[in-house]
Amino acid sequence: MSQSISINKLLKEHKGPNGVSLYDHLCAVLEKILRDPSDVSKFENFEQISSFIKHNNLNYNTPKTDKEVNQQKDYSTELTNWYNECLAMLEKLTKENSKGKKEPVKKLGAVPNLLDDAKILEMAGISFGEEETYLLSKSLTKLAAKTNAKELRFWGKILGTQADYYVAEGLLDNEYSDDIPTPDTEPPGTGCNRLTFWVTNNVLDDWFELPLVTPEQIRVARQIKHIFSGDLEAPVLTYPSFPGKEKHYLKAQIVRITFANVLVPKDYRKTNDDDPKIEALEFVEDYKYPTWEELVDPGTWQHYHPNILESGRVRHYIPPTVKEEDKEEYENQLAENDPYLDRLLPITEDKLSEKFTQEFEKFQFFANFRSGEEDKPLWRVRVCGESQIYSTEKDDGQTSYAVVTLKNILWPGAVTVASATNYVNIYVGYGHKLTTLTVDPFQPGDTKNDPEDVEEFPEPYPAGGPPEELEPDTDKPADDEGEEEDQ
Repeated sequence: MSQSISINKLLKEHKGPNGVSLYDHLCAVLEKILRDPSDVSKFENFEQISSFIKHNNLNYNTPKTDKEVNQQKDYSTELTNWYNECLAMLEKLTKENSKGKKEPVKKLGAVPNLLDDAKILEMAGISFGEEETYLLSKSLTKLAAKTNAKELRFWGKILGTQADYYVAEGLLDNEYSDDIPTPDTEPPGTGCNRLTFWVTNNVLDDWFELPLVTPEQIRVARQIKHIFSGDLEAPVLTYPSFPGKEKHYLKAQIVRITFANVLVPKDYRKTNDDDPKIEALEFVEDYKYPTWEELVDPGTWQHYHPNILESGRVRHYIPPTVKEEDKEEYENQLAENDPYLDRLLPITEDKLSEKFTQEFEKFQFFANFRSGEEDKPLWRVRVCGESQIYSTEKDDGQTSYAVVTLKNILWPGAVTVASATNYVNIYVGYGHKLTTLTVDPFQPGDTKNDPEDVEEFPEPYPAGGPPEELEPDTDKPADDEGEEEDQ
């Protein structure tokens, strides 16, 4: 009796994933069999009946009470969170005053209309989608209100392995202050740190302001290539060692791309007449936008920013130990080895460096890049869309609905797109400069026909040696004997 009780207890303790004990399962199988004891086949199909009951057994959970149901947490889905974030992006712009109260923003700095720029960018093959472009436009507007930037524009997008960086470029007042990391770092609002850049991985999130860039970071960034991960705090493991994290390397690459690829039409800006060293350019009065024929001409476009010197600065660094009367001579000596370039330099004067030219000469297709003794231009000009000229009611009387794209072959991803009424500078890429050429193998030629079959002939020198000569047939009479017999 004790043994049977222990077996029943053991069967009731073992339960399956659905909560049914082995005892209840055996009872259900036996009940199915005993409904018709005369059917002997049921005993033979015991395993099939057990499997059928196991997969077709309905288990009803105990329903919860109304109190338990009302106390459950409200779990929002990802779509609900995204919806709420989009609604917050569409709210009216507000800003906290000195008393801590929010008040509507009445005035913003110069922020281009990204929706209008997206139309001509799409014709050039650059598009982020209507939904993302609209949210990006709203996000830039909120950033302009939050930072009080005098100028703000969408710089572009840098691709990463885990996440991408959306980049915004702005110009703040000179009152903006930040800790200068090294003595030779150009102060905020001047040189390589004249512009401020913000990045984000999601247009619905907050923007992060990138730190100041040092000359050493720019010099090392020219020697390395590091794929961005999307994490600003990620280390940059390269050789030579980069002095900073990914946010510092990102800032260095953004500055290099900006100072090398931002273009403006000719005679659109001018240097300060009183002091040409002032970096801020002035607008030209009574400026007339170029015609369609002029937009296609590379000579119409100029560099907006000054060149970055080999030292990693826009202006040479003069140590404080140099006396005031010796500063000009000291700067002239530095400029002999590392010269300044003229502001608003036409893109037709851009040339390859000697190091890159030597790299080109290693390959046979360098001849395709050169035309005689003169190098081909580094900027590729292309017309996208219908280039037909139409008559208009404007002063010039002609216009075109196509766009012109200008691309620098040394910076893949940097594009200047211009229409008959507007132009946009943008970058979408991995943030690297073309330093070495990729090897493009030549296409193999056509497969030739099979050769004609060679006529077979005996082996002249077989492995066993030449065959032995056969003995003459003795039964056959000789020619002389035959003739004598005939006679």
